[in-house]
Amino acid sequence: MTKQVKVLENKLDKALVQFNEALSSNKSLREEIDNLRRERVAFDNVYRKMERELHEKKKEMANIIEISNIAYEARDQAQNEIAALRAQADKESASFEAEWRELGKILESDRKVQLCI
Repeated sequence: MTKQVKVLENKLDKALVQFNEALSSNKSLREEIDNLRRERVAFDNVYRKMERELHEKKKEMANIIEISNIAYEARDQAQNEIAALRAQADKESASFEAEWRELGKILESDRKVQLCI
């Protein structure tokens, strides 16, 4: 009977040792799980912040593209106006030169008429 009690006590001691080891292992695993949960919360916060920043940058980029498109259109319009003004200036210059030559001929003929008188 004593031997059987000692065998059972020995089994109980071994079971208690295994139980304590399991408790210790569970405690360390729970700590690891808690740490991982904290990291997950931190990463989720960083991810949301980066998503917000990305959204803001996309909006800013779209605004800049819109502004640059407006600027390109204004530049094209200004270049077209400049070309039209240059064409008009060339036409007016040619007209002026023709009129100037005509007036020069009239003056020359008037001088010849006055010299003859």
